[in-house]
Amino acid sequence: MTHKVRGLDRYLSDQQLPETNEEGERLKLEQAKRQRRFEIKSDAYKIYASKTEEQAQQELQQFIDKWETGVSRV
Repeated sequence: MTHKVRGLDRYLSDQQLPETNEEGERLKLEQAKRQRRFEIKSDAYKIYASKTEEQAQQELQQFIDKWETGVSRV
């Protein structure tokens, strides 16, 4: 599971990067990329942590709805 989630990095684009952190401070480009990767990976882990297939499907759909524009299609 960890390798699959880490593999998402290959497909991430630099679209929709956050501009500020939780404290409202402006982020530098690398900080914004790191924060976005963390958010995407956290959401991806929710899919694999699901207890049922139905729950996993719901988590997957939420992931797609939230991040679809941020992941390039290969």
